[in-house]
Parts: sequence; structure tokens; C-alpha cells
Amino acid sequence: MKMNFRDVLGTLYSAGGIRFGGFQTLEFLELTEPLEEKRPGIREEIIAESYYLVMWKHDICEVGFYFGIALYTSLKIASLFLILTFIIEVIRFCLFGSSMTISYSCKVWEWVRLPIFTITSVILWPKGHFLPILRKSWQNAPTFSRR
Repeated sequence: MKMNFRDVLGTLYSAGGIRFGGFQTLEFLELTEPLEEKRPGIREEIIAESYYLVMWKHDICEVGFYFGIALYTSLKIASLFLILTFIIEVIRFCLFGSSMTISYSCKVWEWVRLPIFTITSVILWPKGHFLPILRKSWQNAPTFSRR
């Protein structure tokens, strides 16, 4: 992951445009100088790791939603799973903090998310699990007749 060290205000951004922790560029460079001397390239790794840890809160919610849809084929239960996984992740993070396992899980989820959702929708579509949701919403829609 590349870093843009400088902008007009001196704020540090990741390659994806995400602001890094409110550090100004010079502060970040000064604080990480001893680490960079010991191991060149550590600054890029710090930015990359923080990006994945920030994104994991959103990714874990997607995982919860996926399991709710895949196991129970219900949007209500999937939404409930989404909320529960977010609450559990906040509690887990407060108790245990970040870890490399979470970062790697986020990286894996970024790669498998689209194929998993696509395959699941293709598998569930012929069984009619998604169609009743659409039918119910269309049955309640107002109808207009010509006179």
C-alpha cells in the first residue's frame, strides 16, 4: 500500500484516501523514525494494517448479514445478524484489541466477498427464497386501473 506523505495541510492519507488517525505527516514521521531505521518499509505496513482494522468493522457486519441470509433466508434475521455482529465486534475490540488475524481475515474477505454473495444468490434463486420477498412487496403496492 502506498502512502501520500504530503498534502496541503500535511495530513497523512493511505492510498485509498483514508485519513490516518489525525496524525500530521511530520508527527508520524518523527514517531516512526526509530522503527523505520530498524526495519525499512514499516511505515507502509502501519498504514496498511490500520486501514484493514478500520475496515473490519464494516466487513464483519457483511459477514453477519451473509450468514443470516444464507442460513435463514430472511432479510429480518440477516439484519439482526448484522447488528449483533457489529455489537459483538465492538465488545471484542474493547476487550482484546486488534490482531494480525483480524487483518488477514479482512484481506481474505475482500477477495471472497463478491464470489460468495454471487454464488449464494445463484443457489438460492431457483429455490424461490428471494422471490417471495419481492412478491410480498409488489402485492402491497398500489395498483392503478384505467377507466
